[in-house]
Amino acid sequence: MKNICKLKHLQYLKSFTLWNLPEIFDVEDISAFMKDHCDTKIALSFDSEISEEYKIQLNTLIDNVIECGIYNHLIKYPGQNEEKYKIMYDHFYHEYKKLAAASKAISISQNVCLKKNKLKTTKN
Repeated sequence: MKNICKLKHLQYLKSFTLWNLPEIFDVEDISAFMKDHCDTKIALSFDSEISEEYKIQLNTLIDNVIECGIYNHLIKYPGQNEEKYKIMYDHFYHEYKKLAAASKAISISQNVCLKKNKLKTTKN
């Protein structure tokens, strides 16, 4: 993670996702990266072979993310607290849900207009 932080132009990242992470990534470094990139959507998913000690460290990080109200970060690992994951998941995808709902509303509105136009043309 320290090497990733050294990359130029990291401040321009809109989103950052890593899957199947092994526990070689230091949780302190992950925490620092997340704090330095509060405006970046960050999703991290960890390998199924991580130790219980590492899961405890991740759980502490998750608590901090939730308590600080950082809603655009998502952390997932096997065996984590489902309630905490749901909180993070709901916040992380909240924007996408709003966009999908707005898109659906526009689509319904367009369909209603098309049907009204068809009714008008068949009456004439």
